[in-house]
Order: sequence, then C-alpha cells, then structure tokens
Amino acid sequence: MNDLMDKFLTQKEQKWKNFEKKYGRELCDALKEWHSLYTDEVVEWLAGLYDAKIGGWYYSESARDNDTVEYRERTYKLLPDVESTNQALNFLQSAGMVDDFGASYAAALPEWMKKDIGSWVYNLQDEDGFYYHPQWNKDIPVHRRGRDLSWSRSILKNLGIEPKYASIVDKGISREKQNSPAVPEHLSSPEKFAEYLSGLNFGEQSYGVGNALVTQAEQIKALGLMDHLITFLNEKQHPENGYWHDTPGYTAVNGLLKISGCYNIGEVPFPNATVAAKSAIEAITSDEEFFIVCDVYNTWFTVDNLAQNLRKYGGEEGAKQADKMILDLTAVAAEGMRASARKLKRFKKPGCSFSFLRDYSSEVSQSMPVALYQAAEGDVNATLIAVSGTIEKCMDALGVSVEDRVPIFGRPHFERFMEIVTESKRKAGN
Repeated sequence: MNDLMDKFLTQKEQKWKNFEKKYGRELCDALKEWHSLYTDEVVEWLAGLYDAKIGGWYYSESARDNDTVEYRERTYKLLPDVESTNQALNFLQSAGMVDDFGASYAAALPEWMKKDIGSWVYNLQDEDGFYYHPQWNKDIPVHRRGRDLSWSRSILKNLGIEPKYASIVDKGISREKQNSPAVPEHLSSPEKFAEYLSGLNFGEQSYGVGNALVTQAEQIKALGLMDHLITFLNEKQHPENGYWHDTPGYTAVNGLLKISGCYNIGEVPFPNATVAAKSAIEAITSDEEFFIVCDVYNTWFTVDNLAQNLRKYGGEEGAKQADKMILDLTAVAAEGMRASARKLKRFKKPGCSFSFLRDYSSEVSQSMPVALYQAAEGDVNATLIAVSGTIEKCMDALGVSVEDRVPIFGRPHFERFMEIVTESKRKAGN
C-alpha cells in the first residue's frame, strides 16, 4: 500500500505542475486550497456505510446504526437507498479513485459486489416500471419516485443488467412478457399535464418545482409532453435575470439549475441564457447567507448546464454565447474557488464527511426519511457534493479537460475502500 501511495502522490504532484503550467498559478493555488479541505478518512467513512447483506449504501451513520425513525407520526425502517448507492458509486469516479480502471466503477468493482448491488436494485422494481424501497413502499412523492427511477436505471445500465420490467422511459427492452408501464395521472394527457403545471408555485418555490419537473423530465419527454412543458416554462421565466423565482439569490439559482435540466433533456435552447449565467456567476462569489450544501454546488453546475445547452442546441450564435460565459467565469474563477472552499468548510463535520445542512444532515431525502432528526453527522449526498461534486462541476464549467484535472484520491484509496467492503462481506457471511 505504501508503494501505491508513493506512486499516487508522485503522479498527483506532476498533475499540479501541469495544471499550473496550463491554467496559471492563481487558479492552481486556489484549487490547492480547495483540495486541502479533504482527508483520506472520508474513504473509510464511505466504505463503512455499505451494507454487504443488502448490497446498498446507507445515507449516513445514524441510518446505519438505528433500526427505525419516527417521521410525521409514522415509523419507518432505516435501510440503504438507491440514491445514496448511486452517489457512493459516482464518488469513486468523480474523486479519482477508479482512474486506473478507465474512471469506471463497473470496471473497478469485483464481480461479487456488482452482483450484490445489481440484484438488490433489480429487485426493487415493481411491475408498474418504477422502483420502490421496502422502507417507503409506494406512498412517495413524484420527485422521489422519479429520482429512484433514474438512479436505478443508471446503476443497472452501468452494471450491464437489463431491468426486470419496462418503464415508461425505457425503449428497446426485449423480453417474453412485456408489462404495461404505469403512466402517472397528471401525465396521462396534455390537459391533465396543463392542470398540473398551473398548480405549481414557480415564483416562491422554483427550487422545489424545478426539482419535481426535472426528476420527471424523461417521463414527460417519453410521453410526448415536452413541448407543452417548454412552452409553459418560457412563459414563466423572468427575462431580466433568467430566474423563475421572484426573489434573486441562492434559492433562485437552485431553481434555475433544476429547470435548466428540463431544457437539456428536452434538447432545446435555453432562453435568456446569457443573463441567467450572469446571475449564477454572481452567486458563486456572493456573500449572501447560505444554508444547504447545494447552494455552493448548484452555482457552478448552472453555468456548466447553460454553456453545454448553448453549445448543443444554440447553433453558432449559442456557441459564441457559451464561450463568453466561460470567459466571464474564468475572470472570477480563483475568487470563486476560494469562496466555494470557504463556504463548503461550514458543512464539514468532525473527521472527514460533510452534512447537507450546516449543522446537521437532513433527515429526509426527496421528502422521505433517511436518518435521525438533527443528527450532527455527514451524509452521502452532501459528502459527494462537497468533496468531489462541486470541484467536478467547477472544472466542467471552466472547460478543464479530464486529462488536466488533479484527482483528489487515487488507486491506494480505492484499495483501502475495498479492504473495508470485503471485510464487511466476509462478516456478513453471504
């Protein structure tokens, strides 16, 4: 292990030299400060949240160490969930731990582990095409159901496993017996969808509204309703700043990010993209009070989303606008990196992990209980965002190539991760 670590540190030092040479000392120094937030212990923390009997990750330590939680006068079991599992697997890639395996967790993980994870996710699917957890069953909101559908399909696809049943977003799945995928009532017709949209409060709740829409966007597209959605969104946007929220600030940017995802999935140009990007860039260095880890992450993510949208769907003029966005972002990038590191530090918990809220992990994920109330602990969602996710989106937004990026972790960290997971598998005895 020592030889692996020495090799990794030597390679990382060369990466820093290359980064400074290509992007300048100011950006390099700012990124080094950002990297200094993170410690190797987070790898062990993440490995310790894997349940080898089930084949999935818990959201946090309080979820792992407690059997149940009371939420809204009901008792729920605390078990692994697909979103935490998808985030843990993506962490291996975004943090650089599986770079030696083509940056693919599917190529890096042993067969027994891929089989365990795949089998668990596969068997969460219901005949209606959606994926349901035993701790929550079917009484879940549309955004929880939509995300579980997306994350489950992603995991199975990466592991090379065909779903048990077709869903309304699946195409070309062959099997002897096709089910009849469920179509939610509010997506059953243009009239029902219009009624649903008219009841959403964009002006005061653009973040929640945007989240609900983007988690259903693949379904909306598959059902031929995307044109209706885009027309509605265009009419609701504030053209002077690109927001849907009535009040500027982090919450408005968060809503902007979520809704921009609908345009990308719909494969149409984002309206008023230049002013929207300006709003997001200003938020990166803003000293506005912030409360959730996404307030930091979503600012960089938004700029990248908008630039990618214009390059793909905005034609020649869109590409020029995207180039200008990146120039504007680059001008404040070092300041933005330092601001992001400073803000993210507020979410760090004793040891190594990060919490979704500044003082606690969130006890709910997409409106369903996942941990104890006000547990002063890190959680998988926030830790992925804080450790590797925000840096990854920063690099994406600035146009830094994958080859030029400096990994946070590497092969020795993956080997330590697997030592812990393999030991848990041995103790589980299955």
